[in-house]
Amino acid sequence: MAEGLKVMAMEGHGVAFLPHSAVRKELRARRLVGAAPPELGTLEITMDVRAYREKPSAKEQPRDGRPALWQFPAAAKS
Repeated sequence: MAEGLKVMAMEGHGVAFLPHSAVRKELRARRLVGAAPPELGTLEITMDVRAYREKPSAKEQPRDGRPALWQFPAAAKS
């Protein structure tokens, strides 16, 4: 969705609230600019991203006992 909003903003269709990682190159190239007036500084917020899922049935469990979605985050911690 961010990419679609970015394209619309670049085509002049208004303002978009986008993650910095999605517009870093465009900001450097001045194809996009921040919408905040200079006296306000930057308008930034930090967001937590949380993933929720249904508890799988016993037959849907992989052999190690963890659902596939959670195997990578658990491996990254160790």
